[in-house]
Amino acid sequence: MKGRGAAGRIVRALGIQTGDVIRAGVGGKVYEVAGVGQPRNVLVNPRYVIILDHPETSLSLIERGQPRGGHYQINDVRREGGRWFTAANVEIYVERPPRAPVPAASLFDLIDPPDAVEELAAPAPYSLNPRVDYHAGPRRVWRCEDCGEDFNTPGPSFLCAHGCGGPNGAIPVYYVQAPEPGDRRTFTSYALMTLNHGRYEAISYGTRDGRHDARAEAA
Repeated sequence: MKGRGAAGRIVRALGIQTGDVIRAGVGGKVYEVAGVGQPRNVLVNPRYVIILDHPETSLSLIERGQPRGGHYQINDVRREGGRWFTAANVEIYVERPPRAPVPAASLFDLIDPPDAVEELAAPAPYSLNPRVDYHAGPRRVWRCEDCGEDFNTPGPSFLCAHGCGGPNGAIPVYYVQAPEPGDRRTFTSYALMTLNHGRYEAISYGTRDGRHDARAEAA
């Protein structure tokens, strides 16, 4: 996570930069972006791997109007054109207030202006193994803990080997595709997805008669 430097330099990732204002919906609380994370498209955990078909960043926020400046963080933020969404497909509203020029205070500032923007580049798309079906579903896509190769199994299993001869097993791989543009349904979080060994998908709110709640289907 990179924040604004002492000289006021700006850090930006996926179109969001330090000093931007984040609003949590109409009439919601207002936050200032204090730091942005290096964009990534693979999340590695000792218990699982999440591969994204898009880059995401994380934001460090300070709540405006709080005397002690409450600190918060939003993880897994993706960009969709000129809009931004969390992993749960909840939109966050980004504004860029006017920023007063920062005067040069030294010769170094003339060489490296304080208003310069440091762009944290998005990574290249993850290199999928062409021999692996990443859409096979939970606990059917794995990564070997010894050689790092991705592979499939025909059924769910917690201990899988693919013949590399290593002494360890494998950890599950989850392949996450961003919702289609315009899809405004709420999606499961990555935490619930991995906890329940499920797919990344829209949440269906059931009703007593078995029909889906319109909230889940509304665009």
